Amino acid sequence: MILSPKQMAILCILSVLLGSAAVWGLRAAGRMVATAGGAAVVEASHSPLRLIMILNKTTFKVKEPLNIHLILENIGNETLTLCFSDGIDFPVFVVYDEKGSKVFDLREDLFLIPSHQPFDLPPKQSNGVALTWYLELQPGTYQIVGIYNGGLGFMLGFTIKTEPITITIVS
Repeated sequence: MILSPKQMAILCILSVLLGSAAVWGLRAAGRMVATAGGAAVVEASHSPLRLIMILNKTTFKVKEPLNIHLILENIGNETLTLCFSDGIDFPVFVVYDEKGSKVFDLREDLFLIPSHQPFDLPPKQSNGVALTWYLELQPGTYQIVGIYNGGLGFMLGFTIKTEPITITIVS
């Protein structure tokens, strides 16, 4: 079937509109997994904060470092006071195996971080941590979830969890 230039233009416009609507819908639901150059990004929000988790890639060799960035963004209209200290307000990640069993939880392995002074996070600003984890897992498929529990610095009363990012470890 040969399409006329007008039909081709309409088809292209419809494809772009439908694709944009699908991406917007997934992103609005907090389930967007974007990949660029092998990196993966997920985000979840609960007003007034958004948690963004970025992995440098999704396929690794055993004992290869995994770089994880966990970013908190103030999506509200007021300045928030946070304190990344003692593992309380610290964004973390948890790793699950193919069966859904927890195989690593940064909250359990986090050494007490010396208390830091609270800091202000103005609206539309972000702050985060860059973590490097050396994979001590067997080859297979795993799920990584970013988590933020509001603690002493800012009593949220809720937890923010990202959708999982699937990683594959090869020998």
